[in-house]
Amino acid sequence: MLITTCGAGFRGAIGQLVSVQLHHTRGARFHVSGMHWNHAKHILARIYAALEVLELPRPSGAFTLHIGPAHVKPESNELDVPIALCLLSISGLINPQKLTNLFSLGELALDGSLRVDASLQTRSNFTFNPIQIAEADQVNRCLIPPGGDYLSRRLIPTKTPTFEAHHLKEALSFLQNKRQLSQVVPPSVSTHSIRIWPTPLFDSIIGQPENKEALVIAAAGQHHTFIMGPPGSGKTLMARSLSELTPFVNQEDREHLNHLHSLRKEDFTSRDRAPFRQPHVQATPAALTGSWNATGALPGELALSHRGIFFLDEFPEFSRNALEALRGPLEEGFIDLNRAQGSCRFPCKTLAVATANPCPCGHLTRRNGRCRCTPGVVKKYLSRMTGPLMDRFAIHIETQLKEPNDSIRDQSSLTGKEAIAAVQWVRLQKNKIDCSQAENIPWSHEVQDLLQRWCNRHGLSRRGYESLQKVTETICMLEAWRTKKDIASLKITEHQVVMATRFRIFDQSEWLDRAFDPNWPQHRISD
Repeated sequence: MLITTCGAGFRGAIGQLVSVQLHHTRGARFHVSGMHWNHAKHILARIYAALEVLELPRPSGAFTLHIGPAHVKPESNELDVPIALCLLSISGLINPQKLTNLFSLGELALDGSLRVDASLQTRSNFTFNPIQIAEADQVNRCLIPPGGDYLSRRLIPTKTPTFEAHHLKEALSFLQNKRQLSQVVPPSVSTHSIRIWPTPLFDSIIGQPENKEALVIAAAGQHHTFIMGPPGSGKTLMARSLSELTPFVNQEDREHLNHLHSLRKEDFTSRDRAPFRQPHVQATPAALTGSWNATGALPGELALSHRGIFFLDEFPEFSRNALEALRGPLEEGFIDLNRAQGSCRFPCKTLAVATANPCPCGHLTRRNGRCRCTPGVVKKYLSRMTGPLMDRFAIHIETQLKEPNDSIRDQSSLTGKEAIAAVQWVRLQKNKIDCSQAENIPWSHEVQDLLQRWCNRHGLSRRGYESLQKVTETICMLEAWRTKKDIASLKITEHQVVMATRFRIFDQSEWLDRAFDPNWPQHRISD
Protein backbone atom coordinates (compact mmCIF):
# COMPACT_ATOMS: atom_id res chain seq x y z
CA MET A 1 0.00 0.00 0.00
CA LEU A 2 1.39 3.39 -1.00
CA ILE A 3 0.27 6.73 0.47
CA THR A 4 1.40 10.00 -1.15
CA THR A 5 1.00 13.58 0.03
CA CYS A 6 2.82 16.95 -0.09
CA GLY A 7 4.74 18.85 2.56
CA ALA A 8 7.46 21.46 3.08
CA GLY A 9 11.08 20.47 3.55
CA PHE A 10 13.79 22.76 4.88
CA ARG A 11 17.53 22.56 5.12
CA GLY A 12 19.15 25.67 6.49
CA ALA A 13 17.92 28.71 4.57
CA ILE A 14 16.57 26.65 1.67
CA GLY A 15 12.95 25.53 1.71
CA GLN A 16 10.92 23.85 -1.01
CA LEU A 17 7.90 21.72 -1.75
CA VAL A 18 8.52 17.98 -1.16
CA SER A 19 6.53 14.82 -1.70
CA VAL A 20 5.98 12.43 1.23
CA GLN A 21 5.54 8.79 0.24
CA LEU A 22 4.91 6.00 2.74
CA HIS A 23 4.86 2.38 1.60
CA HIS A 24 3.35 -0.34 3.86
CA THR A 25 3.75 -4.09 3.61
CA ARG A 26 4.16 -7.12 5.84
CA GLY A 27 7.17 -7.32 8.14
CA ALA A 28 8.68 -5.39 11.03
CA ARG A 29 11.03 -2.65 9.85
CA PHE A 30 11.11 1.07 9.05
CA HIS A 31 13.35 2.33 6.26
CA VAL A 32 13.87 6.01 5.48
CA SER A 33 14.96 7.58 2.19
CA GLY A 34 15.57 11.26 1.51
CA MET A 35 16.01 12.14 5.20
CA HIS A 36 18.67 11.44 7.78
CA TRP A 37 17.65 8.56 10.03
CA ASN A 38 18.45 10.44 13.24
CA HIS A 39 16.02 13.20 12.31
CA ALA A 40 13.34 10.75 11.13
CA LYS A 41 13.68 8.85 14.41
CA HIS A 42 12.73 11.96 16.42
CA ILE A 43 9.74 12.65 14.14
CA LEU A 44 8.44 9.08 14.50
CA ALA A 45 8.91 9.19 18.28
CA ARG A 46 6.71 12.30 18.54
CA ILE A 47 4.06 10.86 16.21
CA TYR A 48 3.84 7.49 17.99
CA ALA A 49 3.62 9.18 21.40
CA ALA A 50 0.85 11.53 20.16
CA LEU A 51 -1.13 8.62 18.66
CA GLU A 52 -0.96 6.79 21.98
CA VAL A 53 -2.04 9.86 23.97
CA LEU A 54 -4.98 10.46 21.60
CA GLU A 55 -5.89 6.74 21.67
CA LEU A 56 -5.55 6.48 17.91
CA PRO A 57 -4.40 3.21 16.31
CA ARG A 58 -0.73 2.81 15.55
CA PRO A 59 -0.19 0.78 12.36
CA SER A 60 2.19 -2.15 12.42
CA GLY A 61 4.20 -3.78 9.65
CA ALA A 62 7.11 -2.83 7.41
CA PHE A 63 7.33 0.80 6.27
CA THR A 64 9.46 2.70 3.75
CA LEU A 65 9.32 6.48 4.04
CA HIS A 66 10.64 8.54 1.13
CA ILE A 67 11.01 12.36 1.04
CA GLY A 68 11.54 13.63 -2.46
CA PRO A 69 13.51 15.15 -4.06
CA ALA A 70 16.05 13.02 -2.20
CA HIS A 71 18.81 15.65 -2.37
CA VAL A 72 16.89 18.04 -0.09
CA LYS A 73 17.52 16.01 3.11
CA PRO A 74 15.20 18.18 5.25
CA GLU A 75 16.18 18.83 8.86
CA SER A 76 13.07 20.59 10.22
CA ASN A 77 9.91 19.50 12.05
CA GLU A 78 7.31 20.69 9.52
CA LEU A 79 6.99 17.15 8.15
CA ASP A 80 5.38 15.83 11.36
CA VAL A 81 1.84 16.44 10.13
CA PRO A 82 2.08 14.92 6.62
CA ILE A 83 3.84 11.80 7.97
CA ALA A 84 1.26 11.43 10.75
CA LEU A 85 -1.60 11.73 8.24
CA CYS A 86 -0.01 9.01 6.10
CA LEU A 87 0.17 6.68 9.12
CA LEU A 88 -3.48 7.38 9.94
CA SER A 89 -4.40 6.63 6.34
CA ILE A 90 -2.68 3.24 6.57
CA SER A 91 -4.71 2.57 9.73
CA GLY A 92 -7.86 3.12 7.65
CA LEU A 93 -8.96 6.40 9.24
CA ILE A 94 -8.36 8.59 6.18
CA ASN A 95 -9.12 7.95 2.53
CA PRO A 96 -5.73 7.86 0.70
CA GLN A 97 -7.20 9.82 -2.22
CA LYS A 98 -7.76 12.84 0.03
CA LEU A 99 -4.06 13.05 0.83
CA THR A 100 -2.81 12.91 -2.76
CA ASN A 101 -3.56 16.59 -3.54
CA LEU A 102 -3.25 17.88 0.05
CA PHE A 103 -0.43 20.12 1.25
CA SER A 104 0.15 20.07 5.02
CA LEU A 105 2.84 21.15 7.41
CA GLY A 106 3.39 21.63 11.12
CA GLU A 107 5.12 20.28 14.20
CA LEU A 108 3.17 17.74 16.23
CA ALA A 109 3.26 18.07 20.01
CA LEU A 110 2.84 15.00 22.25
CA ASP A 111 -0.68 16.08 23.21
CA GLY A 112 -1.68 16.25 19.53
CA SER A 113 -1.63 20.03 19.13
CA LEU A 114 -0.19 21.45 15.93
CA ARG A 115 2.41 24.15 16.01
CA VAL A 116 4.35 26.20 13.51
CA ASP A 117 8.09 26.61 13.84
CA ALA A 118 8.98 30.03 15.23
CA SER A 119 11.75 30.34 12.63
CA LEU A 120 9.36 29.57 9.77
CA GLN A 121 9.79 32.94 8.09
CA THR A 122 13.58 32.61 8.18
CA ARG A 123 13.71 29.54 5.99
CA SER A 124 11.69 30.02 2.82
CA ASN A 125 13.61 30.38 -0.39
CA PHE A 126 12.44 32.52 -3.27
CA THR A 127 13.06 30.29 -6.30
CA PHE A 128 11.50 26.96 -7.28
CA ASN A 129 12.28 24.72 -10.21
CA PRO A 130 9.63 23.91 -12.87
CA ILE A 131 8.97 20.46 -11.35
CA GLN A 132 8.04 22.03 -8.02
CA ILE A 133 5.77 24.55 -9.73
CA ALA A 134 3.98 21.72 -11.54
CA GLU A 135 3.54 19.84 -8.27
CA ALA A 136 2.20 22.96 -6.56
CA ASP A 137 -0.43 23.37 -9.27
CA GLN A 138 -1.76 19.87 -8.46
CA VAL A 139 -2.45 20.79 -4.83
CA ASN A 140 -6.13 21.59 -4.25
CA ARG A 141 -6.14 22.09 -0.46
CA CYS A 142 -3.73 23.24 2.26
CA LEU A 143 -3.88 22.20 5.92
CA ILE A 144 -1.71 24.27 8.23
CA PRO A 145 -1.40 25.28 11.90
CA PRO A 146 -2.29 28.85 12.86
CA GLY A 147 0.40 31.20 11.60
CA GLY A 148 1.63 28.92 8.82
CA ASP A 149 -0.15 30.68 5.99
CA TYR A 150 3.02 32.65 5.21
CA LEU A 151 4.79 29.54 3.98
CA SER A 152 1.80 28.04 2.20
CA ARG A 153 1.49 31.25 0.14
CA ARG A 154 5.14 30.94 -0.85
CA LEU A 155 4.93 27.30 -1.97
CA ILE A 156 1.34 26.95 -3.17
CA PRO A 157 -0.70 29.25 -5.48
CA THR A 158 -2.55 31.94 -3.54
CA LYS A 159 -6.01 30.88 -4.75
CA THR A 160 -5.67 27.37 -3.23
CA PRO A 161 -8.10 26.96 -0.27
CA THR A 162 -6.14 26.97 2.99
CA PHE A 163 -7.57 25.67 6.30
CA GLU A 164 -6.26 26.04 9.86
CA ALA A 165 -6.20 23.17 12.34
CA HIS A 166 -5.15 23.54 15.97
CA HIS A 167 -5.10 19.82 16.80
CA LEU A 168 -4.44 16.54 15.05
CA LYS A 169 -7.98 15.35 15.81
CA GLU A 170 -9.37 18.47 14.12
CA ALA A 171 -7.36 17.64 11.01
CA LEU A 172 -8.55 14.02 11.16
CA SER A 173 -12.21 15.01 11.49
CA PHE A 174 -11.82 17.49 8.63
CA LEU A 175 -10.41 14.85 6.31
CA GLN A 176 -13.20 12.47 7.37
CA ASN A 177 -15.78 15.15 6.41
CA LYS A 178 -17.03 15.26 10.01
CA ARG A 179 -16.31 18.94 10.70
CA GLN A 180 -15.42 22.20 8.99
CA LEU A 181 -12.27 24.19 9.63
CA SER A 182 -11.83 27.93 9.38
CA GLN A 183 -10.46 28.98 6.00
CA VAL A 184 -7.58 31.40 5.84
CA VAL A 185 -8.44 34.62 4.01
CA PRO A 186 -5.64 35.60 1.59
CA PRO A 187 -4.14 39.05 2.16
CA SER A 188 -5.78 41.82 0.23
CA VAL A 189 -3.89 43.22 -2.73
CA SER A 190 -2.62 46.71 -2.06
CA THR A 191 -3.94 49.46 -4.28
CA HIS A 192 -1.74 51.71 -6.37
CA SER A 193 -2.86 54.94 -4.75
CA ILE A 194 -0.14 57.56 -4.52
CA ARG A 195 1.11 58.17 -0.98
CA ILE A 196 2.89 61.37 0.04
CA TRP A 197 5.29 61.81 2.96
CA PRO A 198 7.75 64.52 4.12
CA THR A 199 11.04 64.92 2.24
CA PRO A 200 13.31 67.07 4.45
CA LEU A 201 16.57 65.83 2.87
CA PHE A 202 15.45 66.34 -0.73
CA ASP A 203 14.06 69.80 0.07
CA SER A 204 17.35 70.82 1.71
CA ILE A 205 19.27 70.42 -1.57
CA ILE A 206 19.51 74.03 -2.73
CA GLY A 207 21.20 75.55 -5.75
CA GLN A 208 21.61 72.31 -7.72
CA PRO A 209 18.43 71.96 -9.82
CA GLU A 210 20.03 69.69 -12.45
CA ASN A 211 21.24 67.28 -9.78
CA LYS A 212 17.79 67.18 -8.15
CA GLU A 213 16.32 66.41 -11.55
CA ALA A 214 18.82 63.57 -11.93
CA LEU A 215 17.81 62.17 -8.53
CA VAL A 216 14.16 62.11 -9.56
CA ILE A 217 15.06 60.34 -12.80
CA ALA A 218 17.17 57.78 -10.90
CA ALA A 219 14.39 57.07 -8.37
CA ALA A 220 11.69 56.84 -11.05
CA GLY A 221 13.61 54.49 -13.33
CA GLN A 222 15.63 52.72 -10.62
CA HIS A 223 18.85 53.65 -12.39
CA HIS A 224 22.11 53.11 -10.53
CA THR A 225 23.69 56.49 -9.78
CA PHE A 226 27.28 57.65 -9.31
CA ILE A 227 27.95 60.98 -7.57
CA MET A 228 31.35 62.71 -7.61
CA GLY A 229 32.38 66.00 -6.07
CA PRO A 230 34.57 67.68 -3.44
CA PRO A 231 33.99 67.11 0.28
CA GLY A 232 31.03 69.00 1.68
CA SER A 233 29.30 69.48 -1.66
CA GLY A 234 26.26 67.37 -0.73
CA LYS A 235 27.08 63.92 -2.13
CA THR A 236 25.91 62.01 0.92
CA LEU A 237 22.87 64.26 1.28
CA MET A 238 21.80 63.48 -2.27
CA ALA A 239 22.32 59.76 -1.79
CA ARG A 240 20.26 59.71 1.39
CA SER A 241 17.52 61.83 -0.20
CA LEU A 242 16.90 59.00 -2.69
CA SER A 243 15.44 56.94 0.15
CA GLU A 244 12.78 59.65 0.56
CA LEU A 245 11.79 59.35 -3.10
CA THR A 246 11.62 55.54 -3.09
CA PRO A 247 8.01 54.28 -2.86
CA PHE A 248 6.79 52.13 0.01
CA VAL A 249 7.30 48.37 -0.33
CA ASN A 250 4.28 46.15 -0.90
CA GLN A 251 3.21 43.14 1.13
CA GLU A 252 5.23 40.60 -0.88
CA ASP A 253 8.43 42.65 -0.75
CA ARG A 254 7.92 43.24 2.98
CA GLU A 255 7.76 39.47 3.52
CA HIS A 256 10.95 39.05 1.47
CA LEU A 257 12.70 41.70 3.55
CA ASN A 258 11.50 40.20 6.84
CA HIS A 259 12.86 36.85 5.70
CA LEU A 260 16.22 38.26 4.62
CA HIS A 261 16.75 40.27 7.81
CA SER A 262 15.70 37.38 10.05
CA LEU A 263 18.39 35.20 8.47
CA ARG A 264 20.90 37.70 9.85
CA LYS A 265 19.12 37.81 13.23
CA GLU A 266 18.01 41.37 12.45
CA ASP A 267 14.59 43.02 12.56
CA PHE A 268 13.22 44.88 9.56
CA THR A 269 11.76 47.74 11.57
CA SER A 270 11.05 50.27 8.82
CA ARG A 271 7.61 48.74 8.13
CA ASP A 272 6.51 50.11 4.74
CA ARG A 273 9.60 52.20 4.04
CA ALA A 274 12.22 50.82 1.67
CA PRO A 275 15.49 49.69 3.31
CA PHE A 276 18.61 51.84 3.22
CA ARG A 277 21.91 50.00 3.65
CA GLN A 278 25.31 51.68 3.91
CA PRO A 279 28.17 49.18 4.31
CA HIS A 280 31.52 50.26 5.68
CA VAL A 281 34.43 50.80 3.29
CA GLN A 282 36.28 47.85 4.88
CA ALA A 283 33.44 45.43 4.15
CA THR A 284 34.56 42.14 2.60
CA PRO A 285 33.05 40.59 -0.54
CA ALA A 286 31.18 38.10 1.66
CA ALA A 287 29.71 40.94 3.72
CA LEU A 288 28.38 42.59 0.56
CA THR A 289 27.15 39.58 -1.43
CA GLY A 290 26.48 36.94 1.26
CA SER A 291 28.10 33.97 2.92
CA TRP A 292 27.37 30.44 4.10
CA ASN A 293 27.71 28.99 7.59
CA ALA A 294 26.59 25.85 9.45
CA THR A 295 22.93 26.97 9.50
CA GLY A 296 22.78 27.78 5.78
CA ALA A 297 23.07 30.77 3.47
CA LEU A 298 23.25 34.29 4.90
CA PRO A 299 22.36 37.38 2.80
CA GLY A 300 24.80 40.23 2.43
CA GLU A 301 24.25 43.96 2.51
CA LEU A 302 23.23 44.00 -1.15
CA ALA A 303 20.39 41.50 -0.60
CA LEU A 304 19.27 43.31 2.55
CA SER A 305 18.74 46.44 0.44
CA HIS A 306 16.24 44.65 -1.83
CA ARG A 307 13.70 47.17 -3.21
CA GLY A 308 15.57 49.94 -1.41
CA ILE A 309 18.84 51.93 -1.57
CA PHE A 310 22.33 50.39 -1.52
CA PHE A 311 24.70 53.24 -0.64
CA LEU A 312 28.46 52.92 -1.19
CA ASP A 313 30.06 55.99 0.35
CA GLU A 314 33.71 56.66 -0.55
CA PHE A 315 33.41 54.21 -3.42
CA PRO A 316 37.13 54.00 -4.43
CA GLU A 317 38.14 53.13 -0.85
CA PHE A 318 36.43 49.72 -1.01
CA SER A 319 38.65 46.75 -1.81
CA ARG A 320 38.98 45.73 -5.44
CA ASN A 321 37.52 42.26 -4.81
CA ALA A 322 34.51 43.70 -2.98
CA LEU A 323 33.68 46.10 -5.80
CA GLU A 324 34.15 43.57 -8.60
CA ALA A 325 31.85 41.12 -6.80
CA LEU A 326 28.99 43.59 -7.31
CA ARG A 327 29.15 43.61 -11.12
CA GLY A 328 26.84 40.68 -11.78
CA PRO A 329 24.27 41.26 -8.99
CA LEU A 330 23.83 44.96 -9.85
CA GLU A 331 22.95 44.06 -13.44
CA GLU A 332 20.94 40.86 -12.92
CA GLY A 333 19.02 41.76 -9.75
CA PHE A 334 19.83 38.58 -7.82
CA ILE A 335 22.77 36.85 -6.10
CA ASP A 336 23.56 33.15 -6.49
CA LEU A 337 25.58 31.69 -3.61
CA ASN A 338 27.12 28.40 -4.71
CA ARG A 339 29.05 26.49 -2.07
CA ALA A 340 29.78 22.87 -1.25
CA GLN A 341 26.86 22.92 1.22
CA GLY A 342 24.38 23.89 -1.49
CA SER A 343 23.12 26.75 -3.62
CA CYS A 344 20.83 29.64 -2.75
CA ARG A 345 19.54 32.67 -4.62
CA PHE A 346 18.80 35.98 -2.92
CA PRO A 347 16.98 38.87 -4.64
CA CYS A 348 18.75 42.22 -4.82
CA LYS A 349 16.65 44.47 -7.05
CA THR A 350 18.01 47.58 -5.46
CA LEU A 351 19.03 51.10 -6.46
CA ALA A 352 22.79 51.39 -6.01
CA VAL A 353 24.26 54.83 -5.25
CA ALA A 354 28.02 55.40 -5.07
CA THR A 355 29.86 58.57 -4.07
CA ALA A 356 33.51 59.49 -4.57
CA ASN A 357 35.92 62.40 -4.39
CA PRO A 358 37.55 63.45 -7.69
CA CYS A 359 41.04 62.94 -6.22
CA PRO A 360 42.64 61.79 -2.94
CA CYS A 361 42.47 65.28 -1.42
CA GLY A 362 39.01 65.91 -2.87
CA HIS A 363 39.64 69.40 -4.27
CA LEU A 364 40.51 68.65 -7.90
CA THR A 365 37.39 70.20 -9.41
CA ARG A 366 37.43 73.28 -7.16
CA ARG A 367 38.75 76.54 -8.59
CA ASN A 368 40.48 77.77 -5.41
CA GLY A 369 43.73 75.95 -6.21
CA ARG A 370 43.81 73.89 -3.03
CA CYS A 371 44.42 70.61 -4.88
CA ARG A 372 48.08 69.54 -5.02
CA CYS A 373 47.49 66.07 -6.53
CA THR A 374 49.56 65.27 -9.60
CA PRO A 375 47.89 63.87 -12.73
CA GLY A 376 49.46 60.47 -12.06
CA VAL A 377 48.06 60.35 -8.53
CA VAL A 378 44.60 61.34 -9.75
CA LYS A 379 44.60 58.76 -12.52
CA LYS A 380 45.75 56.03 -10.12
CA TYR A 381 43.00 57.00 -7.69
CA LEU A 382 40.30 56.98 -10.37
CA SER A 383 41.58 53.70 -11.85
CA ARG A 384 40.18 51.88 -8.81
CA MET A 385 36.77 52.33 -10.43
CA THR A 386 37.08 49.95 -13.37
CA GLY A 387 35.24 50.49 -16.63
CA PRO A 388 33.01 47.37 -16.46
CA LEU A 389 31.89 48.34 -12.97
CA MET A 390 31.20 51.97 -13.87
CA ASP A 391 29.20 50.71 -16.85
CA ARG A 392 26.55 49.57 -14.36
CA PHE A 393 25.87 53.18 -13.32
CA ALA A 394 23.41 54.76 -15.72
CA ILE A 395 23.42 58.25 -14.19
CA HIS A 396 26.48 60.34 -13.24
CA ILE A 397 26.13 63.43 -11.07
CA GLU A 398 28.79 66.04 -10.43
CA THR A 399 28.47 68.24 -7.35
CA GLN A 400 30.24 71.53 -6.68
CA LEU A 401 30.99 73.28 -3.42
CA LYS A 402 29.41 76.71 -3.32
CA GLU A 403 31.82 79.57 -2.77
CA PRO A 404 30.95 82.40 -0.34
CA ASN A 405 30.16 84.82 -3.17
CA ASP A 406 27.96 82.35 -5.11
CA SER A 407 24.29 83.11 -5.13
CA ILE A 408 22.33 80.20 -3.68
CA ARG A 409 18.92 79.68 -5.11
CA ASP A 410 16.81 76.64 -5.90
CA GLN A 411 15.53 76.56 -9.46
CA SER A 412 14.27 72.99 -9.35
CA SER A 413 10.95 72.52 -11.06
CA LEU A 414 9.84 69.78 -8.65
CA THR A 415 9.15 70.00 -4.95
CA GLY A 416 9.51 67.00 -2.69
CA LYS A 417 5.82 66.10 -2.86
CA GLU A 418 5.77 66.49 -6.64
CA ALA A 419 8.89 64.34 -6.97
CA ILE A 420 7.32 61.54 -4.93
CA ALA A 421 4.15 61.66 -7.01
CA ALA A 422 6.17 61.61 -10.24
CA VAL A 423 8.32 58.68 -9.12
CA GLN A 424 5.33 56.58 -8.10
CA TRP A 425 3.46 57.39 -11.33
CA VAL A 426 6.41 56.46 -13.56
CA ARG A 427 7.05 53.20 -11.69
CA LEU A 428 3.38 52.30 -11.95
CA GLN A 429 3.41 52.90 -15.70
CA LYS A 430 6.58 50.83 -16.10
CA ASN A 431 4.99 47.96 -14.17
CA LYS A 432 1.94 48.09 -16.41
CA ILE A 433 4.15 47.92 -19.50
CA ASP A 434 6.11 44.98 -18.08
CA CYS A 435 2.98 43.07 -17.00
CA SER A 436 1.20 43.57 -20.31
CA GLN A 437 4.39 42.76 -22.28
CA ALA A 438 3.63 45.79 -24.43
CA GLU A 439 6.22 47.52 -26.56
CA ASN A 440 8.30 50.29 -25.05
CA ILE A 441 8.05 53.92 -26.10
CA PRO A 442 8.77 54.12 -29.87
CA TRP A 443 12.06 55.56 -31.15
CA SER A 444 12.45 57.22 -34.53
CA HIS A 445 15.45 56.38 -36.71
CA GLU A 446 16.82 59.92 -36.41
CA VAL A 447 16.78 59.80 -32.59
CA GLN A 448 18.39 56.36 -32.53
CA ASP A 449 21.13 57.55 -34.86
CA LEU A 450 21.76 60.56 -32.61
CA LEU A 451 22.20 58.32 -29.58
CA GLN A 452 24.36 55.85 -31.49
CA ARG A 453 26.67 58.61 -32.75
CA TRP A 454 27.11 59.98 -29.23
CA CYS A 455 27.94 56.51 -27.88
CA ASN A 456 30.44 55.87 -30.67
CA ARG A 457 32.12 59.25 -30.13
CA HIS A 458 32.61 58.59 -26.42
CA GLY A 459 33.35 54.87 -26.64
CA LEU A 460 30.33 53.51 -24.76
CA SER A 461 29.70 49.78 -24.69
CA ARG A 462 26.47 48.08 -25.64
CA ARG A 463 25.49 48.05 -21.98
CA GLY A 464 26.06 51.80 -21.76
CA TYR A 465 23.97 52.32 -24.89
CA GLU A 466 21.07 50.34 -23.40
CA SER A 467 21.39 52.24 -20.11
CA LEU A 468 21.10 55.53 -21.96
CA GLN A 469 18.00 54.23 -23.74
CA LYS A 470 16.35 53.38 -20.42
CA VAL A 471 17.24 56.75 -18.90
CA THR A 472 15.83 58.52 -21.97
CA GLU A 473 12.57 56.58 -21.68
CA THR A 474 12.32 57.53 -18.00
CA ILE A 475 12.81 61.21 -18.89
CA CYS A 476 10.08 60.89 -21.50
CA MET A 477 7.68 59.39 -18.97
CA LEU A 478 8.46 62.14 -16.45
CA GLU A 479 7.60 64.74 -19.08
CA ALA A 480 4.37 62.83 -19.74
CA TRP A 481 3.57 63.11 -16.03
CA ARG A 482 4.15 66.86 -16.16
CA THR A 483 2.05 67.38 -19.28
CA LYS A 484 -0.62 64.76 -18.39
CA LYS A 485 -0.09 62.89 -21.64
CA ASP A 486 -1.18 59.35 -22.37
CA ILE A 487 1.63 56.77 -22.41
CA ALA A 488 0.42 55.34 -25.72
CA SER A 489 1.00 58.68 -27.46
CA LEU A 490 4.60 59.23 -26.31
CA LYS A 491 7.61 59.39 -28.62
CA ILE A 492 11.27 59.85 -27.81
CA THR A 493 12.63 63.24 -28.89
CA GLU A 494 16.17 64.52 -29.51
CA HIS A 495 15.88 66.86 -26.52
CA GLN A 496 15.29 63.90 -24.20
CA VAL A 497 18.32 62.06 -25.61
CA VAL A 498 20.52 65.12 -25.10
CA MET A 499 19.28 65.44 -21.53
CA ALA A 500 20.12 61.78 -20.84
CA THR A 501 23.66 62.21 -22.20
CA ARG A 502 24.22 65.17 -19.86
CA PHE A 503 24.06 62.72 -16.96
CA ARG A 504 26.96 60.61 -18.35
CA ILE A 505 29.74 63.15 -17.87
CA PHE A 506 32.32 60.63 -16.62
CA ASP A 507 32.00 58.60 -19.82
CA GLN A 508 33.34 61.51 -21.83
CA SER A 509 36.97 60.90 -22.74
CA GLU A 510 38.01 64.55 -22.21
CA TRP A 511 36.59 64.76 -18.69
CA LEU A 512 39.88 64.11 -16.88
CA ASP A 513 41.74 66.58 -19.10
CA ARG A 514 39.14 69.25 -18.43
CA ALA A 515 39.45 68.58 -14.71
CA PHE A 516 42.95 70.09 -14.77
CA ASP A 517 41.79 73.16 -16.69
CA PRO A 518 41.64 76.14 -14.26
CA ASN A 519 38.62 77.50 -16.13
CA TRP A 520 36.63 74.26 -15.70
CA PRO A 521 33.78 73.77 -15.01
CA GLN A 522 32.52 76.44 -17.37
CA HIS A 523 29.08 76.73 -15.78
CA ARG A 524 30.46 78.21 -12.57
CA ILE A 525 30.22 81.92 -11.86
CA SER A 526 33.54 83.73 -12.34
CA ASP A 527 35.14 85.67 -9.54
